[in-house]
Amino acid sequence: VSLPAGITFKQVDAGSGAFNIALGCNNVVYMWGENLKKECGQGNTASTSYSTPVPVLKGQSSGSTMPGMANYLGNVTYVSASTSTAYAILSDKKVVAWGSNAYKQLGNPTITAPEWGEPVYMKMKTSSTAAVTDLTNCIFLDAGDEQVIALVDDGVIGDGVGTVYSCGGSAYNQAELF
Repeated sequence: VSLPAGITFKQVDAGSGAFNIALGCNNVVYMWGENLKKECGQGNTASTSYSTPVPVLKGQSSGSTMPGMANYLGNVTYVSASTSTAYAILSDKKVVAWGSNAYKQLGNPTITAPEWGEPVYMKMKTSSTAAVTDLTNCIFLDAGDEQVIALVDDGVIGDGVGTVYSCGGSAYNQAELF
């Protein structure tokens, strides 16, 4: 894969579909590979593929603080990819997702389309009667086939212990974030 000039990566992940995600040393997210489910984050126009890494559009996030990159997903600390959905933990510990939503794996009940081409905030409910809010205080997440699990800090910052939320994979009886 040839990289854009001056870009280096500090984390990569291969989706189990045919696309890849990388976190640049500039904390901007890059994607390449198949884009049939809009998993490369280039808006709601799908193309068949990208042969070189492209920066992901900012979507609902505030965008990168890097000069010239304000329209792209930045201020990211961690990325993960599933079959055709991508996830990023932002520096404020919120999570965004984009790509396939066939099994509600975007974790956002306001998105009902089967795929979404820009990052949207993932949501959570702490109980069946609680309001739906942004997923916050995420300390780790991992994406699998059509699902994601997120470890959310339960209040004792830095102890690595928290509550696990999941979404997607509803055909396989996985729990929902919201």
